[in-house]
Amino acid sequence: PETVGSLVLIRTSAACSVPVMKPMCHDWGESSEAAVLVLDGEAGWVSCPLFSHPAVYNYTTAQSAGHDLVWYRLLDGHDLEQPIPYSARVSRERERLWLQPAVVNDTGQYICMLRNKSSCSRIAVRLQVLRRDQAVRSAGCPQVAMAATEALIGFQQGKMLTCPNLQDASKMADSDPTVNWTYENQDMSVGTGLRIYNMLKPYEGLYICTVRYQRRGGSLSFTRNPTTVAKDPTILHPTNGKVFPVRTNSDVHLTCRGHLPFIIDKPEREIWWTVDGKRVEQLNDGRFTILFPVSLPSVELGCGLGATLVLMLLLFVVYHVFWLELLLLYRSWFGTDERHTDDKEFDVYISYARNSEEEQFVLSTLRGVLENELGYSVCIFDRDSLPGGTITDETLSFVARSRRLLVVVSPGYASQGSQALLELKAGIDSMALGGHLRVILVQYRPVQRQSLVRELRRARVALALVRWQGDKSKELTSRFWKQLRVELPVRRGGDI
Repeated sequence: PETVGSLVLIRTSAACSVPVMKPMCHDWGESSEAAVLVLDGEAGWVSCPLFSHPAVYNYTTAQSAGHDLVWYRLLDGHDLEQPIPYSARVSRERERLWLQPAVVNDTGQYICMLRNKSSCSRIAVRLQVLRRDQAVRSAGCPQVAMAATEALIGFQQGKMLTCPNLQDASKMADSDPTVNWTYENQDMSVGTGLRIYNMLKPYEGLYICTVRYQRRGGSLSFTRNPTTVAKDPTILHPTNGKVFPVRTNSDVHLTCRGHLPFIIDKPEREIWWTVDGKRVEQLNDGRFTILFPVSLPSVELGCGLGATLVLMLLLFVVYHVFWLELLLLYRSWFGTDERHTDDKEFDVYISYARNSEEEQFVLSTLRGVLENELGYSVCIFDRDSLPGGTITDETLSFVARSRRLLVVVSPGYASQGSQALLELKAGIDSMALGGHLRVILVQYRPVQRQSLVRELRRARVALALVRWQGDKSKELTSRFWKQLRVELPVRRGGDI
């Protein structure tokens, strides 16, 4: 302030505040890659997936463009992201965040943010620290957090196996790391690599390496499944570089033999020939023909054919012995009850010779079983006809109102001009005209063919004939009743 006379002049200046605009941060969410798995007590790390993006290139390029990498984490059971406090156990090395060692409480989301004054991107990575009881364990092998990778070694060939992530441990260690190899719970060697000189079938399996290193006075380690050693296909004949001298315009047969291992997740196997770098199939040259001789396993093939023949023979015997039972069972399940498809009144109309013997068989045996045991509605003219009616009209009416005409064939049946002949003719005519009537012949006693009338001789050729065999046929489980039930209308539950 300045003093002039009695006046006090105060000069003030207005400060202009310009807000600093922070760039919007593009959030990529959680990485689509699988979660990073680390075993409790072992060393592990999380790599920022932003550096795998084509626009970022690598960590050095991002630094030269003025980008800064910041790590946050959202631990399981917490609601807010927190900056990561770096320490001797948790440190940052370029694009990686190291945990040496990791503990179970480190499980959660780890967010890496790459930003400068004009741009910002962030992405989350899932870290899961497994307890010892959650780790992958093979029979007799140490616990491992990560699943095995696969290396292929040719039969009777050699290869050097290297432990995954060994170089990463070398960068963080104060001295050279050591590697211990284990196969089927047996220590193989201590060294950076394991050399297999001659690959044989017994050496196939799971190999585990454990990396140990020193850092800031402490001892750290991590375990990996580097290989499940399998076998490559190997050509046995011809040998490499072999030359076959041949004559011009002569036929030549070349044979290729090799070992083709069976791999569970890659079951397909193939052998092919190439001529001047092209497969034979691509040449379209008729001079070349590929033959694939297939050796069938004789023992397995013989056992398979034998078992098939035995099964077919067994099925044939079962069908031959129980074909009636099988047919009745099929009808009981899939047959159609004719009572629901027509307006007939009777299931069976019985036609027989009017004499004491046949009449006794019809009234006592046939009628009793059909009505009382099997539940059929039976029509017998002498029992069901009304007095005073015309025999011919009533006979034709009864036959037309029935689903089956059961004819009891005997020596005295169908003599010329009898009522039985009228019933037989009515049934045959109804069948010929499609009247949904079927005629069943039951032979009560043997009959000479020449003694039958013409209609009955013709009927025996085309119609089903069920023979009554006296005492053998009295039981309901006898062949007679089973055959008769096959010809009669279907009854649900009654044909079993």
